[in-house]
Amino acid sequence: SWPGVDGKRNGWAMTEYPADNYVLDMWNHGAGFRSRAAERNPITRGFSFDDTQNTHIKTTALPDAIQGPDLIDILAWDSSLMQMMEVADQIGDAATFMVGSEESPPGDGYPYQSFLSDLVANPSLTPEAFASLIVNNTIRELGGTFDVTQSALRLSHLPALRQALSAFAQALIEAMPQFALNIAAARGDAQRYGHGAYTFRDYKDLQDFAEKIKAAVPSSAVQSAADAVVQALTAALVAEGHAGFTVRNSHGLSLYVPQPSDYLSSYDSLHFALNTTWDEFIQAQTK
Repeated sequence: SWPGVDGKRNGWAMTEYPADNYVLDMWNHGAGFRSRAAERNPITRGFSFDDTQNTHIKTTALPDAIQGPDLIDILAWDSSLMQMMEVADQIGDAATFMVGSEESPPGDGYPYQSFLSDLVANPSLTPEAFASLIVNNTIRELGGTFDVTQSALRLSHLPALRQALSAFAQALIEAMPQFALNIAAARGDAQRYGHGAYTFRDYKDLQDFAEKIKAAVPSSAVQSAADAVVQALTAALVAEGHAGFTVRNSHGLSLYVPQPSDYLSSYDSLHFALNTTWDEFIQAQTK
């Protein structure tokens, strides 16, 4: 009861092939929240790039782009860098679970034959169980050959995580005058993503950044806020896996933490920026 859903015609697919559960698989180039115009090589960046029309789907348009007559149980990103807080928060309640990679996955995409075979063998799997299956099978099948990350996130837990991150940002803003160098050092050391020409040094693993801030900044308010972020992320995750040296400090969800001079103004339009103090923290950094 899990028919494939075409990203361009998901309403048609749901109408023509009604089911108890739906998964929408998004297989194309991705760049997290960034727009095509922000990339060094825009020909290969921006989600769902259209070579004919020279367009892509912007992060702010994602809820409308995936809208159908029924709820999407799993939104799966077979795309680069899409498993990040800003993307998940933008999706909101347009899906129940979001599955994807903090890093850029192999070009051939998911090992579909693995988890779809398991689904055929057990078609009564719940959406949560199938989301975990995608994560675990992907790491098992690809982890020995590639450096890979994969996680499944409960989107219903996003408000709590958003609130924890906003409080964390406020604590960092208040600590900035005294601990600017410490915060900058933690930012620089945190797990980042991308490779080669597409190094996204400002996409940081959320938990690793929080833990490095906790270790670097001797402020009880900051450390308590960092703990709250990790706790909220742990509650939101259904499954997480990673394999390979370059992604060894991954925990399932990335976050935009640039130097203030590299801040992209397009960030201002995101739901996450509009509803938290995270953008204020980024721009309050002095180092």
